[in-house]
Amino acid sequence: MSQRGIVGLIEHPPFQLPLSLIEFERALRTGHGRALMHLRQFGGEELLGALLHASVNSVVYDAQIEADRAPWLCELMDAAEFAEPILEYLIANASPHAGERGSWSLDQRLKILGRYARRGHDAAREAVFRSFAGDRSFDSPAAHVIVELEGWDGLIRVAREYGSRMRTSTHAAGSADVFHCQTYADRRGGAWADALRRLEAAGAADPNIAAYVAAARAELEPSADKRALGPRTIDMTIDEVRRRSNQASGYVGGLRGWGMHAAEKDVTTVAEWLAQEWFPPRLERLLSVFLGRSWPPALPRFLELTRHSNPRIRECAWGAMAHVTHPDARSAAITALRQFADAETDRSNDATGSSPSGPALFDPSVLLVFSSNHEPGDGELIAAAIARALNRDLASAAHRDAYLYPMSRAIAKNPHADLLECALLVYDYIPCSCCRERVIEAMAPIVRLPEWVTEEIAFDCVPETRSIAPQITK
Repeated sequence: MSQRGIVGLIEHPPFQLPLSLIEFERALRTGHGRALMHLRQFGGEELLGALLHASVNSVVYDAQIEADRAPWLCELMDAAEFAEPILEYLIANASPHAGERGSWSLDQRLKILGRYARRGHDAAREAVFRSFAGDRSFDSPAAHVIVELEGWDGLIRVAREYGSRMRTSTHAAGSADVFHCQTYADRRGGAWADALRRLEAAGAADPNIAAYVAAARAELEPSADKRALGPRTIDMTIDEVRRRSNQASGYVGGLRGWGMHAAEKDVTTVAEWLAQEWFPPRLERLLSVFLGRSWPPALPRFLELTRHSNPRIRECAWGAMAHVTHPDARSAAITALRQFADAETDRSNDATGSSPSGPALFDPSVLLVFSSNHEPGDGELIAAAIARALNRDLASAAHRDAYLYPMSRAIAKNPHADLLECALLVYDYIPCSCCRERVIEAMAPIVRLPEWVTEEIAFDCVPETRSIAPQITK
């Protein structure tokens, strides 16, 4: 691929400062550094509403796996120089709203307040403790913030309060959260098990703490319900795999994990079943066995199923080929991308804007094949196909993400210099900050990133992404 690239992201940044309100709101959702860059250079009184909304309500794409956004939001509030009005609103909303128990938004609000409390903001500190006292559940996010604020004293406070509730509550069993000990260990260093043992010693003189420790210990033991679920995934027999694959309906889990660890003779048996199967639900379940494992003997069947009428079967077949390094796997993926390119050319030349064969789009999972089958020069074709797919009228956010996620996985597993523009498409468009970090981490050691990227990642919401910037600029 030429240094100029095919969609302009190598030489031209996809944004310019100052950002518009819409651009700023998008950067708040994705965590791109351009939001912080804007506020530090231009301020943003007119953006107060957008920042207030993002601070009160978590707008993170996947809060369960992405980095804690509170530290970055605090930076934004400081850079904008209107932290106080936002703090006032956070303080007023430090307790859970109706139906908000366990929500990521409440968790984020309390973490922001906790960071300002550590700076000596008394009202923020009082709001955290008020939230804990008013939340009668056993999983208040305020409890973790208190442990972070007070260390051992905070852990004692939380254990004593929850222990007291457990001794008087009809829902005492299994209510303790050992992650309070993990929070303490993260703050002080060491292991959460050491913190739990220290609590156990303190419980000798305090029955409430003793009740908390007992419940925490009980949480660590497998319950009768968990034992009744049957063997662990990796311990399933081939008969259990057959039973699950034949299940009439409903979600069937565990087959992918089993396939990653199963003996070769058992995987061979599943491949034989797959060769004879025709019913789509069973095909999907059998294919899932190969989604985490390379199995070249089944490649002919995988290739056949990439042409299946059911899109889910095609997706699984391409996914199974992602782990197989073979010329036929690469050839099939290249052919799919070229057919899409030809269809798009026909479509653009047709007066109606639609090719005779209709809006042919390639299956996004095709991109996974390049995880194990990339060759120099493939990057230009891949970037062109993704760019065309993203430019289609039906390229909604969900449609766009369907192409970006498999590409991010392929780059993270098997980075190549000619995938730079693909990486930049992922970097700019994908809503997941973790995926963005993985792609930059993979590409930075092997290719010179554009200057606009190295500048922006220094302000990213993910600390690991930020840490890449100094390594690039050395």
